[in-house]
Amino acid sequence: MPRRTASDREGAQGGMASGSGGRGRTAMVVRVTAMVGAVVVMVTLVGWAFRSNESGRREAQLRRFDARAVTGAGFVQAYVSDTLGRESRLATMSMRGPLTPTSFDSIVKHAGFRSAVLLDPQGRLLQVSPPSPAMLGSRIAGPYLHLRQALDGRRAVSGVVPSLVEGVPVIAFAIPFLTPNGWRVFSATYAIADTPLYLFLNNAAPFHPYQTYVVDTQGAVVSAGGDVPETGRLLGDRDAAVAASLARRPSGLVGDGEDARYYTSVPVKNAPWRLVFVAPTRVLYDPLPASVVRTQWGALTGFALVCLMAIVLFERNLAQRERWRSVLDTAGDAFVGMDARGRITDWNAAAGRTFGWTAAEVLGRDLADVLVPERYRRAFREAVVDRDDGGEQPLPDGPVQLRALTRAGAELPVELTASALTWRGGRHFHGFVRDVTDRVRAAEEIAAAERRFRVAFDSAPVPMALTDLAGETGRLGRVNAELCGLLGYSAEQLEERTLSDVTHPDDRATTDDVVTGLASGEIASCTCEVRVLHADGHAVWVEVSVNVIGDDDGRPRFAVTQLDDVTADRAETERLNALALQDPLTGLANRLLLADRLAQAIIRTSRSFRTLAVLLCDLDAFKPVNDDHGHAAGDAVLKEVAHRIRGAVRPADTVARIGGDEFVVLCEDLEGPDAADTIAERIRGAMAAPFDLGRGRVQVGISVGAAVGEGPGLEPDALLAVADEHMYREKRRPRERAAVAGVETSGSGPATAG
Repeated sequence: MPRRTASDREGAQGGMASGSGGRGRTAMVVRVTAMVGAVVVMVTLVGWAFRSNESGRREAQLRRFDARAVTGAGFVQAYVSDTLGRESRLATMSMRGPLTPTSFDSIVKHAGFRSAVLLDPQGRLLQVSPPSPAMLGSRIAGPYLHLRQALDGRRAVSGVVPSLVEGVPVIAFAIPFLTPNGWRVFSATYAIADTPLYLFLNNAAPFHPYQTYVVDTQGAVVSAGGDVPETGRLLGDRDAAVAASLARRPSGLVGDGEDARYYTSVPVKNAPWRLVFVAPTRVLYDPLPASVVRTQWGALTGFALVCLMAIVLFERNLAQRERWRSVLDTAGDAFVGMDARGRITDWNAAAGRTFGWTAAEVLGRDLADVLVPERYRRAFREAVVDRDDGGEQPLPDGPVQLRALTRAGAELPVELTASALTWRGGRHFHGFVRDVTDRVRAAEEIAAAERRFRVAFDSAPVPMALTDLAGETGRLGRVNAELCGLLGYSAEQLEERTLSDVTHPDDRATTDDVVTGLASGEIASCTCEVRVLHADGHAVWVEVSVNVIGDDDGRPRFAVTQLDDVTADRAETERLNALALQDPLTGLANRLLLADRLAQAIIRTSRSFRTLAVLLCDLDAFKPVNDDHGHAAGDAVLKEVAHRIRGAVRPADTVARIGGDEFVVLCEDLEGPDAADTIAERIRGAMAAPFDLGRGRVQVGISVGAAVGEGPGLEPDALLAVADEHMYREKRRPRERAAVAGVETSGSGPATAG
């Protein structure tokens, strides 16, 4: 074999070295590629987890915000229903007496409205406040949708419209109602600057920087939380971005970055309005340290570096504690560790930002001295640090809220999630600590708003109750002092009863139907008048107004129920009706009631062909009574005359006083004209006895003229005219007996006296 030279051996050794180096570089490339691939996969998974968790959290917060808007819309709806109910009572009261421009204006101003109108069914203006005589009789409903809706028989609320009289922006509430003269429409207005609606909005979202608006279908601001809006201003003038987005969809995001805001809107039932809530997303989402938001991708990059370091350290057999430390240092929440003796063993960067101490300053110190307020330190050591007997206090399963000290000595509300492990022969505690100051402040403000509602409810001057619609339907779940005073029960006694239990038996069907309709969702609000029973058994007339408040899913939860005592109003109405239809001196029917009964009697006799008689009576020698004895004596004689005439006629006959000493008797279902003559004779006989005045006696006579008729075609004026003629003929012949005047009828009406 040929011998190899030295150069050949060197070349061979070089080739081996070269091959070995190539294999080493290939293995390194494969290993680095695997490490990089693992890092990429881990970064992708962590990024996806971050996005999923953040997206789910934010969606839940937006749902809570939307639910708050639905609750706020319930308050606005209650305001609308209350105003319509108050307007209904005002309209009814306005028709109890003669209505003049001055009295109408006084009623409107006393009720606190800016202006009001009264229309007939054709839309003609009957009354207006402030008074404007030139406008009366004109048709004004055309440009106003709420007036047209009311003329169709529906309660209606307007958006922002110009006042009919003054031209200023107002909101109007219109109701149809029935009067003795037929249907009428009453519409009253609030000037935008005068409406108390903004107080409801402040209760719905009472803390800055939330903003609330009520807008109409044209985008005009009806009211805004926190202030009274400028009259006639559009939402686009106040918040152009929200107005533009709201025109396209009812909720969404506007702006981006730090200026991003979320808005949601809810339509207000029974009104052409929408409630709009707006909040910055930085406040709406759960408060987190700003560094987490700013450095999410930085955190992912750091995590990638930690993964790469962990692989390298694993290859070099380094302890895993350093990798764990790197993760904790990038965490957004404070992380604190403590050993069995209560000394601090771990303290990440977020803990330093939260409490003001660096890790070098606190490691090894007693945790109670650093973080626990002095009043809690003894209890903390007894509960957490190992006891002398070796026992251990179990830790809470979930987050707990505590108070923690900062370096400056201030106390922070924090949320602690703690865990414990046994390591190297001792027990160690670790916990993530989150500063929840903003969350606690928001919860306190919400609780304060709820307390304000409870105080307003309990101290309301109107009897009120919260009626259950979801559990035991109709039960009075909460009552105020005014309702207890109205019904004579204690709050505990009422809260054991249902609305039906305190209702008069004759009206329970009404209240049961209302509660059933509210609980089923068929009706959202209702107003009715029923009788309720006082604890002592007497009945009280009340106007019941109920408005449904739903849960987060919109299902009826309970109803805000108001019971206004209208007993005095009903008594006053009955008294006024009696005064309107009765003679105040004698208590007999007056001319108005006589006209109504005569018209009804004519209708009945046209069907039955039974004889109808009208007897016109005029006193003889009555004037000397007033002249010689005074008007008080004359009034006494008139009262006695009324009493004697009542006694001389049948109980079903109508006796009316139509003038000073003039009386009319209306008799139906007579057997014939002779029966009218008999009644007239009894009336003359009743006047035969003298009238005792106490200090003397007087004699007064009476002249009676009668008109009779039957069948269709009779006219009230004709009957009265014939009776009047007959009566004066009798006065001219006081000693003669006049024949009863008859009225012959044909298809065209009454004939002359016979």
